[in-house]
Amino acid sequence: MTATSTSACTYSGSSNASTAGSTRAASRKARVYMFREFIHAKYPDILLPSPPTTACSGRQSPGEQIVTVLDCAGGKGDLSWLLRNVDGIDAVVIDPRITKSSHILKSIQYLRDHPDEAERRSVPGLQTYQPLAALLP
Repeated sequence: MTATSTSACTYSGSSNASTAGSTRAASRKARVYMFREFIHAKYPDILLPSPPTTACSGRQSPGEQIVTVLDCAGGKGDLSWLLRNVDGIDAVVIDPRITKSSHILKSIQYLRDHPDEAERRSVPGLQTYQPLAALLP
């Protein structure tokens, strides 16, 4: 299964008001969230959350399909982290560098400690929009 996108995406969370809603390339911070949305839109039937025991224990019911997303050249591992921790999908980073998710964890902690700020940042289309804030329960 290969998922790639070469076209520019519309992103209304632009930090520059003059380019909001344009088809310019998304900011680096927003790309991982946009690609996550693309994956869910492209493969809705196979990207279902894995049962907790399936991914770790290797036990599988007859006929059960286990889907693992391979995040090739995954860099910091943000996409895999989101797929595992937000969506419950088994994901593995394939990259020679060590993955670091401390920046995501710091952002989550900040948003949890400041719920009013999290609410402001969860509104798409505003300059303060932060996709991670919209994913928090």
